[in-house]
Amino acid sequence: MATVSMQMGRLIRLSLLRAGMALAVASFLLLVPGVARSQAQQQEDEEIRLGREAAAEHDKQVKLITDPALVERVNRIGAEISKVANEQQVQMLWGRPGLKQLPYTFKVVDDKDINAYSMPGGFIYVNRGLLEFVKSDDELAGVLAHEIVHAAHHHVMKLLHEQEKIQWAALGPALVSILLGKGGTQTTSDLLLAGQLYTIAKVNTWSVEAERDADHGAVRYLLRTKYNPVGLLTFIERLARQERLKPEVELGIYRTHPPTVERAQALIRLLAE
Repeated sequence: MATVSMQMGRLIRLSLLRAGMALAVASFLLLVPGVARSQAQQQEDEEIRLGREAAAEHDKQVKLITDPALVERVNRIGAEISKVANEQQVQMLWGRPGLKQLPYTFKVVDDKDINAYSMPGGFIYVNRGLLEFVKSDDELAGVLAHEIVHAAHHHVMKLLHEQEKIQWAALGPALVSILLGKGGTQTTSDLLLAGQLYTIAKVNTWSVEAERDADHGAVRYLLRTKYNPVGLLTFIERLARQERLKPEVELGIYRTHPPTVERAQALIRLLAE
């Protein structure tokens, strides 16, 4: 990420934050200060290290809930699903292949938004608003399974890797213009903007693919537990009903999630298999 201009970095961070879930942390990782690390830390798995650093920084910015009943519920359900994720591979639609033992942790955030998200390495957060919204342990299990797939399929790490690959391709025309002295300031500015929009579009395309994979993988994990995967469907359907009450906004390249109705339809097809 060091090759990206600060302006592009800010735009990409803003774009990724729109995801509101696991992939938002990709931008957050860019904010973690780079510091000299001991040899032992350097040998630690990069993904887990980045996630631990991001989680530690994140914990300073939010209010964590310590209510024993809420925390126990999330940890109990999360532990059963994460055990499956650490022991069994499921079909992957998008991500980085490879079964890896991750030190899953689950925390509850005092936030009214209906949201959950995960850091690389298995650091997962659930908002109070989501716990109040779910109607059953099956629905909560569906959400947690979705977030666990983000971690188990290494979505953030793949996203960062793919993002790095397109940075120079996106900035290339503007850099050539600058180096060769061709084109005025406006031309260079237009080329930079085009490159930035291209990067955002690509990143958001991958984000949508990651969300689809997380839904798909969540069902596969849940089928290996006592929790009913239909819970994820009922959760998504109620989100879709809420979405229909809001005015439609065409997000275009800024879309980071498949439409909620589309997610529900995909889950219905998957559950019917």
